[in-house]
Amino acid sequence: MKQGCHRISNWLRTQFRKGPLQRLRHRFEHVALRGMAWAIPRLSRARVLRLADRIGSIALRLDRDGRQRGLQNLEAAVRHGGLDLRGRHPDEVMRDCYQNFARGILDLFWFSRLTPETMGDWVEIEDEARLRGLLETDQGAIFLTPHYGIFEWCSLVMGFRGLRLNIVAQDFANPSLTDLFRRAREHSGHRILSRQGAMLKLLREVKRGGFVAMLPDLNIRPQGVASEVNMFGLPTYLTSVHTEIAQRCQTPMFVAVCEPLADGRAKLRVLDVIRVRPDADRETVVQTTQAVWDHFEEAIRQRPELWLWMYRHWKYGPSETPSDRATDRATPAGVTRPAAEPLRAAG
Repeated sequence: MKQGCHRISNWLRTQFRKGPLQRLRHRFEHVALRGMAWAIPRLSRARVLRLADRIGSIALRLDRDGRQRGLQNLEAAVRHGGLDLRGRHPDEVMRDCYQNFARGILDLFWFSRLTPETMGDWVEIEDEARLRGLLETDQGAIFLTPHYGIFEWCSLVMGFRGLRLNIVAQDFANPSLTDLFRRAREHSGHRILSRQGAMLKLLREVKRGGFVAMLPDLNIRPQGVASEVNMFGLPTYLTSVHTEIAQRCQTPMFVAVCEPLADGRAKLRVLDVIRVRPDADRETVVQTTQAVWDHFEEAIRQRPELWLWMYRHWKYGPSETPSDRATDRATPAGVTRPAAEPLRAAG
């Protein structure tokens, strides 16, 4: 019985990816998302949070493949990387993970009700005065955050603080959804760039003294500007575009996360500011890409439910599995920090 239902489910999924049924699905998705974009900003904060919990719980039950993949990834991180779930069952972590990402989608549209004057009521920027001081540069800057917490707010908040970012975002299979998400992401003055030719676009912006933002924590093919990184004790490949640009343009990389708070607000934290010397070799670029990931991993270890576990984080990697290979987590040669202590979470 279960096998029969599974075959029917797969057949329906295939049919909705082509021909008339695909067009019907795209139309339905567009109407539903437009309705969400209109309705969400009109809800109270408490209702948004309750709705996110319900949607996340439903998605957890419906997305069988994503749930299974997430549990496998969690198991790998616990086994090979020593991830501590602090007594929580993996199913509980996955439930919170789905709820967090449901909240992230709703919050992207709920943010449209905020203004530069009201944003401070909902988002706390840790050590904002010092952050502004570090940004007083004519060399531009690169902002890096993972698919963790309320990552969409990282850029939106900075826009309301006068920093216009150029952000690389992947297009949706449904073009009408891409347009709706683009408008939401540009609410505070940013510009969304497609991934095609992204490195050249970002390089030009930084050379002009502009600011760019990336989410460099997703696995990519081992080619071009990919670097092998140790992720929770297992090897994988991540982009090193940000490190290459930082080296060429001599611009700082701001490693940041935006985490939800229990009362519905959020806190933006800059974990570190990293620079790369102009004479750094390829090995240093790889080590610096690892150093950026290490900051992400440290945050994820504290609150694992906030990361995108449903993604294929180890799809592309070396054929061997050197989980016991030591990874140097010290500051790599060629990497420098500001003279002052880096921005870190209080306590």
